[in-house]
Amino acid sequence: MKGLPAFSQEYFNRFNTGPVDIKPFDSKSIGVVDAYIKKLDILLRPFGLGLVHRGSTYFRIAGKGEIEFGIYPGEEKWPKVISALTSYYNGVVGKLEPNYARFNDTFEGFRVEVIVMKGREALVDLALTKYLISHPQLLKDYEAVKQKYSYSKREYYAQKDKFLRSVVERIPEDGQLTL
Repeated sequence: MKGLPAFSQEYFNRFNTGPVDIKPFDSKSIGVVDAYIKKLDILLRPFGLGLVHRGSTYFRIAGKGEIEFGIYPGEEKWPKVISALTSYYNGVVGKLEPNYARFNDTFEGFRVEVIVMKGREALVDLALTKYLISHPQLLKDYEAVKQKYSYSKREYYAQKDKFLRSVVERIPEDGQLTL
């Protein structure tokens, strides 16, 4: 599958070289996932959208201990979804780009990231998640990369990116990717 444009080295230089605290999968996160989905369902239902659990807790592998969700609105819903989420999170957007937004929260003792994507970013993200969950050895390899490079936040993100890009290249272009 054709991935997304690569990040420059300068992108990774913005991260410090301090360690990343990697935690084993916490089974308590699953109940928190269900509760958080219910919490945001009322906000997202009018848009015909829901939260999609993604990331380390979805894969049940070691990670930073945060729970990640994806929301994948189409172009026409994007402005209204971003506006609704911005209002819901008291005007605080962690990051906002043309096809990507991130909102941060804390819920029941867990850090939560709600990531909103549209366009090619959304398609690649969904395909990558689906591919990884269906390839357990790749998940073990991914977890090993995260642990190996946790000595430096900069290296952690650079090596995760390199690994995930290599996985995206393995995903067959089957023409069935839709939002």
